[in-house]
Amino acid sequence: MHRLIQEEGRWSYFTEDELFDVVERHLRDGVAFMTIHAAVTRELAIKALRSNRVIPIVSRGGDMLIGWMLHNNAENPFYARWDYVLELFKEYDAVISIGDALSRARLRIAMMSST
Repeated sequence: MHRLIQEEGRWSYFTEDELFDVVERHLRDGVAFMTIHAAVTRELAIKALRSNRVIPIVSRGGDMLIGWMLHNNAENPFYARWDYVLELFKEYDAVISIGDALSRARLRIAMMSST
């Protein structure tokens, strides 16, 4: 996702297939570990944004994905196609880290580590 956004400036203007193509390209190139924000659904994202949280979305990747979901009025492709994500990572023998875009502790951890 970062590649579609940073290198191509596409922001929310990419398809699910393009997103998965980039993931597979990274895996094919030998990336052995990738953070995937598969746990945040569109419903949870909307709840977080409407909440009284100081920082509703605490990760850059999660924020980009939530922006895509809201712009496209679609579910998180990693969540919706989780079985496909597992197949890809198994095929390339790579590790998935489940990103936590809604972590409560991230801000506290960041403040503690900056002192």
